[in-house]
Amino acid sequence: MNRNECRFVLWEREWSVEDIECGDCSTRPDDWEFTYTVNELANRIRGYQPSQSHLHACMDLSRVWFSRTSENYRTGGSTEESIHLHHEASPREARIWGWAIRYALKRGWIA
Repeated sequence: MNRNECRFVLWEREWSVEDIECGDCSTRPDDWEFTYTVNELANRIRGYQPSQSHLHACMDLSRVWFSRTSENYRTGGSTEESIHLHHEASPREARIWGWAIRYALKRGWIA
């Protein structure tokens, strides 16, 4: 891994109509690990919703995660995706994560 890269985890979970009705998903999320640079990560979180509503006031950006939901009109279900900083991330990776969030904020890619 390059010293200018950050590891993060992408979780994806499929919700069926039955899962949505009962409010609990019956499947485990699929998860993938990725390593991106600041620019790649900022571009990746574009269009996702942050877990904190006031990112400018958030002191510890390493605790912020991003998610989005997309509807599947054919089946009536939905897909939920979330991006998290890797749980074994180094302090340097946590700083890179924060830099990517600030860059995306500056560009107006996240609210």
